[in-house]
Amino acid sequence: MLNIQLVELLEERQLHHLVDIFEDRKIDEKVIPLMQDEELAEFIPSYGDRVLVRDLCKRLHGHTRMSRKSTLLTTLQKKFKLGEDDSATDAGAAPQSLKSRQPNVKMERKIEIGWLNYSKEEGRFVQVRTRNGGGSRKVSFAKDGCKTDIMERGKSLFFPDDISPKGHVDDFHFDVMDFKENGLNDDETVGEMYDRTMLPTMRFYLTTKRKSFARIRDPQTHTPDMHARGPGTSRDLDRQETAHEAEHSLDSDPLDATAIVIGAEVELDTADDSDNSIQFAPFAEEDSDYEATLVYAVPADSPVSETKVTMVIKRNQVMDDMLEFFADDTILQKDVSFRMMGFDGAVEEGVGDGVGRDCITAFWSNFKDACTTGASYRVPFLRHDFGKTKWEAVGRVIVFGWKKFGYFPVWLAPPFMQVAICDEVLSDIAGVREVFLDYVAEVDRDVLCKALADFDSVDYDDIVDALSTYNCRKNPSKGNLTSLVDEIAHKELVQEPMFVAKCFLPILMELREDLPKLKQVQLTLKPTAKMVLRLLQFPDTMTSAETSTAEHLRKYIKGLDQHHMALFLRFCTGSDLLTAPYLTVSFIDTEQSEFARCPVAHTCTYVLELPSTYDNFPQFRSEFNNILSSGMWVMNIA
Repeated sequence: MLNIQLVELLEERQLHHLVDIFEDRKIDEKVIPLMQDEELAEFIPSYGDRVLVRDLCKRLHGHTRMSRKSTLLTTLQKKFKLGEDDSATDAGAAPQSLKSRQPNVKMERKIEIGWLNYSKEEGRFVQVRTRNGGGSRKVSFAKDGCKTDIMERGKSLFFPDDISPKGHVDDFHFDVMDFKENGLNDDETVGEMYDRTMLPTMRFYLTTKRKSFARIRDPQTHTPDMHARGPGTSRDLDRQETAHEAEHSLDSDPLDATAIVIGAEVELDTADDSDNSIQFAPFAEEDSDYEATLVYAVPADSPVSETKVTMVIKRNQVMDDMLEFFADDTILQKDVSFRMMGFDGAVEEGVGDGVGRDCITAFWSNFKDACTTGASYRVPFLRHDFGKTKWEAVGRVIVFGWKKFGYFPVWLAPPFMQVAICDEVLSDIAGVREVFLDYVAEVDRDVLCKALADFDSVDYDDIVDALSTYNCRKNPSKGNLTSLVDEIAHKELVQEPMFVAKCFLPILMELREDLPKLKQVQLTLKPTAKMVLRLLQFPDTMTSAETSTAEHLRKYIKGLDQHHMALFLRFCTGSDLLTAPYLTVSFIDTEQSEFARCPVAHTCTYVLELPSTYDNFPQFRSEFNNILSSGMWVMNIA
């Protein structure tokens, strides 16, 4: 309903017909002040009438708002007893002024505390995530607390019982930063910082930086005790050891090498034992986030040889650690040995060439997935985080693996490797095309092979689809398909990875003399069931149970596909290629072994120890498949 005063004004101005229109369209004294003049002119053409109507509506609407304000003010006055006493007020009650109410002064404020840990790789402090023991914690904190109090509270949050996922509290230097990652004044309190910044909630960071020392275990106090319950069960590793500073143990280190540790600070086992084995034992996966490279500097007066280095490589980041190590352009002139750090952060006891082969194999497995494209044959692809230094490091790994262990990544496309070694493609056009057909995906390979043999027998759209994957710019036809494939093959295998090949060239030049041998190697290193069976050497005399187990092994090898064949070889020899000259098979008595029924491989001496207690072949196959598919292998002293 329209206000009665508005209705009277409209009738006075001879606009009584607008009463029904305004009511139908719900235009009242509250809406009219909000309308634009052009909108109101559609109903009231005369400018003077519009001015009068708008003025009346503003006065009416303003009176309503003032009435609400007056009512609210009266209510507040009654509540705080600032107004006059009404009938509900007790006689004689004295009004209470607002000044007499004393506010509650809070002695604590809410703050947030995070954790920043220094990363040597990035050269800055990096926030530790919640899954790694960090995150952001909200706590109540005394307003008179200062920097020292914040540091102690942060230690109690992120280092409970003085331990965190990154190490012991004694292994770090500590400091505190504000939300801008600036240092704090030692004597400024939290309350003063709140007054200065006027922020609703302040965030502080506990910062940690690892101290520069490495611990080396005392061989007299090292007593490893490993219990394995067999395939599919957990592994318990109980260690009792005393940590000593590096300078107290250098002279007793039998490695006789400069210890260069890639990753976290570790405790190198100094037990003198040349035998080593790869023992399957499942781990419970944990988030591991170790520090960047720590180089242990040997004192100048130490008798340690300057040409020997021992690398400790973390299994959860083999490629990054190896690239960092092989970035040294003098590394190929040094005597390098390897130690592996398990997923639990403990250094495995295994030493020798078997560990080195396992490390090289793990590197190429990671590199193949992360840095190459292709199917059967592959080529490196350019990454924004891989510059010349890293590609040169990859080239040194190629030379080192070939010279030290006879290992060569046979899946790298031969035309690419020819350019990387000889600065030119030695294969003819047909040879490059053949490699390219093994480079493309299997579905594209089938289409292209059929089309090259009989163009009309293949659906035209399938040919276009296969070529468009590689950015083909021409329409394929029966007459030009071969030349199109050759052009694309040269682009994919030679032109696109040319920067990588140029980075490899100065390093791989020393392999030119071995190039004829490398061509043969690409055929002989790829494992097949027939070639692996030739490696097996069994005892001259065997019991019936041992003979049955030997037959199980032969049958198992014959049934392996290419992927599991590579895993089998890596388990037995440390390499997923045929680098071993033989594989000796021996049998163990599980009743006298500290392990449950579980194969044990000595990767340095190419020995595979098998229990002879399998009831049938499916049982043998099932347990061996569990070992290979788990991938959780550790190097331990046998």
